[in-house]
Amino acid sequence: MIQLKSAIDKIARLHIDRDAGPPAWAASEAVREAVDGPARRALLDWGPAPGRKALLLGASWPRLAADLAEREMFVTVVEPDPARARAVSEDAGARGFLTRVTVSTGDAKDRTFEPAGFNLVVAWESLERYEPVETMLEKLVRELKTGGKLYIRARTRATGPVLSGEAAARRLVPIALSAAYPRASAAMANVGFLGARDRGCDGAALIDAVTKLFVMERTEREHVLVPDLADLAATVAPRALTALPWLT
Repeated sequence: MIQLKSAIDKIARLHIDRDAGPPAWAASEAVREAVDGPARRALLDWGPAPGRKALLLGASWPRLAADLAEREMFVTVVEPDPARARAVSEDAGARGFLTRVTVSTGDAKDRTFEPAGFNLVVAWESLERYEPVETMLEKLVRELKTGGKLYIRARTRATGPVLSGEAAARRLVPIALSAAYPRASAAMANVGFLGARDRGCDGAALIDAVTKLFVMERTEREHVLVPDLADLAATVAPRALTALPWLT
């Protein structure tokens, strides 16, 4: 296989956010399903094709690999975190789809795949790691077959003004909750718990980069409060978020 030197140089200059990863609330499967369930169902209704190949960029939600395999796809997963990579293999094995799922531990930017090797690429909570994101999107273009599909789910930075005292509240709330709910202290220790609203991708820039390279079929945005309420629900009342459909 041959790569253009210019493409290799651009990949080498990518900045990687090592702190980017699954949100704190993802540790609760009930909250994960409440928040991400509709997006997961939309992906599975839209993307899979029997007998085709899929690339899962990151394993923020380990079950997605077996979900795609269940729809008769052959799935390649690239995940830098060994624990999440193992979780993918364990879930696929438990569901009987291990022969259709290949898991590689490492960063997708360092993997060279066959040009036009995939029919579907899923970037689920993974593009936030890369700056500039356009470089990773250009790599995915090379790896997708003509007519292939790209599904992106990404956390984007809030664009509105930050309220006075918000930063202090984000520091103090976990302290108060840890006293009231000591069993939840591990979840609240996650670096992303009630994280600053400026974390994530620039939404407008992401859409602009995608539309330069792909034909965008649909975009959906969630309320800016979803990550905060999901963190609180996962800590205090995991099933409470299901009563808040107006946030999507």
